[in-house]
Amino acid sequence: MANAILKRLVRKSLTTLQPLKAGDANESYSHSFNRIYDNEMWTSAGGGSGPGSELSAVLPMCVKLARFIDRENIRSIVDLSCGGMAWWPTALAFAQTDVRFHGVDISSTAINRNKAALRSFDNISFEVGDATSFAPDACDLLVCRETINHLRRDDAQLIVQRMQNLPSRYFALSHFAHAPENPDDTKRARKTGSAFRYTDWNLSLPPFNLPDPLVEIEDLHGRVFAIYQGATYTS
Repeated sequence: MANAILKRLVRKSLTTLQPLKAGDANESYSHSFNRIYDNEMWTSAGGGSGPGSELSAVLPMCVKLARFIDRENIRSIVDLSCGGMAWWPTALAFAQTDVRFHGVDISSTAINRNKAALRSFDNISFEVGDATSFAPDACDLLVCRETINHLRRDDAQLIVQRMQNLPSRYFALSHFAHAPENPDDTKRARKTGSAFRYTDWNLSLPPFNLPDPLVEIEDLHGRVFAIYQGATYTS
């Protein structure tokens, strides 16, 4: 029942809370996401990232992710879409391994809030950047949770391809293994508030065609936090 209620809240926040008006078609992704955080369009939950990023909702995922961090001796993490950082500090605290975390997000509003809220953490840093072009330093784990689900399919595909090729031992994405297909939405305008849409991408199907994940951590609403071999993976 709790999951059903949470799912309804997430869908509502994505579709009905302060929707874009007809003249907003030329908004850039950065402007769209800044509006979301500035105006709490996804509610204040999850540090402004929405109910799906609320710590209470993803605590089991944090526990399992911390176990993966310890088991694979993950020492450095880069999140290309860190958002409001509601759950990462807890996941890192659960891990016994000392980890350096670098959070990147296209929203300067989110990044500035994170810098202020977590300034006392010497192992956590932040930077404004676009997941479709940002070039991180080599890391053990490269993450992009849910963000591709708010983007048009060709932009999502670009990020997935980049994550396969960027220097990391592992990379992790949101994966809907039971979605029957990946709809072609490339004809809709790229900058028309795409951040307000949500698509359940199945990363095993075209055009993504990723192999089976090495690890699947149960997330919310039928998706998994799927972890794959990265470009610098060694067995």
